[in-house]
Amino acid sequence: MKATTMVVSAACALTLGLGTAPRALAMPSCNERITRTTVVPCAIEASLAARSEQLGLIALDGRLRSAAALLPSNPALILTGGLPFDPSTTERTPLWSAALSQEVEIAGQRGARLDVVAAEQRAQRARVTVAHRQTAADALFAYFDAIASREDLKVAERLVSLAKALKTVASARAEVGLGSDLDARLAEAAAIRLTQTRIAAEQRVASTSAALTTLLGLNPLLERPQIDGGLAPLAIVDLPAAALVETALTRRADVTVLAAERQAQEQRIKMFERLRIPNPTFSAFARRDWIGERVVGVGISFPIPLPAPIGRTYAGEIAEATAFVRRAETQIEGIHRAIRLEVVKAVEAVSARKRQLDLYTPEQIQKTGSAVDAIAEELTAKRLPVREALIAQQALIEVLSGYVEAQRALCFATVELARAAGIELERGVQ
Repeated sequence: MKATTMVVSAACALTLGLGTAPRALAMPSCNERITRTTVVPCAIEASLAARSEQLGLIALDGRLRSAAALLPSNPALILTGGLPFDPSTTERTPLWSAALSQEVEIAGQRGARLDVVAAEQRAQRARVTVAHRQTAADALFAYFDAIASREDLKVAERLVSLAKALKTVASARAEVGLGSDLDARLAEAAAIRLTQTRIAAEQRVASTSAALTTLLGLNPLLERPQIDGGLAPLAIVDLPAAALVETALTRRADVTVLAAERQAQEQRIKMFERLRIPNPTFSAFARRDWIGERVVGVGISFPIPLPAPIGRTYAGEIAEATAFVRRAETQIEGIHRAIRLEVVKAVEAVSARKRQLDLYTPEQIQKTGSAVDAIAEELTAKRLPVREALIAQQALIEVLSGYVEAQRALCFATVELARAAGIELERGVQ
C-alpha cells in the first residue's frame, strides 16, 4: 500500500511544473514568435512522424468498421432454370428453382475480431503518444540549443572590443619600443582567435535557428521566427530514482504499445480458436420439378472439419500468434530493463549538471563579465601588460563560456529525465 501511494504521489509530483494540454490553449502563431510555452505544440502540429501515426489510427477505424459487420458473408441467391430432356415425350414444361442462403456465425467470431481491432487501436494510440513525446523532446532540445547559442554569441560579442584593444595596444607598444614583437604577435593571434570565436558563435546561432525552424515545419530560407526565453531547466521535482522508475514503467507510451500488441496477439489466438468452429448456412428454396410440382422448403448445412494438412484448422495461425505473444513479453522485459537504466542515468546526469551549475554564482558571473570589459580599458590605459591580459582574458572567457554550457547541459538533462520518466511533454511546459 505504501509503495502504491509513493508511486501515485510521484506521478502527481512529476506533473507539477508542466503546462496544460495544447487543446486547452489557443493554437499559437508558430511563424512569428516561439517561446518555451509554444515550442512544443507548434512542433507537434508540424510533426510528420506524429501525422503518420495519426493516419495509422484512422486506418484502424476502417478496419473496425469491417470487423463490426454483423454477417460473415453476404447472402447468396441461386437461380436455375431448364427444360426436361426426355425423347419419349414431346411435353417441354419449364423447370426452375430459387434458393437463398446465408452463413451465420455461432461461436462469437465477430466479438473476437472486434477485440483484436480494439487492442490494435490501443497500440496505435500509444504510438501516436510516442511520436508526440519524442517530437516534444526534440523541440525542447532544439529550443534550448538555440537559446544557448544566442548566449554564446553574447559572450563572443563582448570580446570584440577586447580583440581590437589587444591588437592595437600591442602593436603600438612594439613600435615605440615599450613592448616586444613577440607580445605583438601573441596579441594579434589572440585577436584572430577571439574574432573566430565570434564568427563561430554567429554561425551556430544561424544553424540552431534553422534547425528549430525546420522542426516547426517552416522553411528556413524564407522565415525565421523570433525565439524568446532563457536557459531555465524544466521544473522537475527531486524524487528518488526508484519512484521515477516505477512511474516510468506505468506511464511510458512505448510500454503501452508492447502491452497492447501482446494483448492483440492473445485476442487473435482466441479468434482463430473460434474460427475453427463450423458456421452453419441456413437456406430457403422454391422449385418446380419435372412432374410440375412446386416445392418450397428450408435447409441447413455445416462444413465438415478435416484435419491438417488436408483441411484448414488455423493451427499455423495460432502457433504464429503464440510466438508473437512470447516475443512481446520478451520485448516488454527488455524495455523495462532499458527504462530502469535510462531513468537512473538521467537522474544522475541531472544531479551532476546541477552541481556543475552551482559552481557559478550570479555574483561571480557578473564580476567576470565586468572583468572582461575592464581588460580593454586597462590595456588602453597602459595599466596592464599584454601578456597578463592574454592570460586573464583566456581564464575569464572560459568561465563565461562554461556557465552557458552548464546551463545548456542542465536543460538538456531535465528534458531527458522527463522523457525517460514518461512525463507528458506533449502537454507543453512552463
